[in-house]
Amino acid sequence: MNYYVEYFHIDKQNELVEYYNKTIVPLQNELNKEKENFDNRVNNLV
Repeated sequence: MNYYVEYFHIDKQNELVEYYNKTIVPLQNELNKEKENFDNRVNNLV
């Protein structure tokens, strides 16, 4: 499951307002993928 975030950053010195929108992929998903890859490599060696 991915999360979507929107936020503004206000830079008072330069009088800038920056708008960001990002999709965040939770780290756990990445870790699970890496673990699966690792397990597959180990199984291939055996």
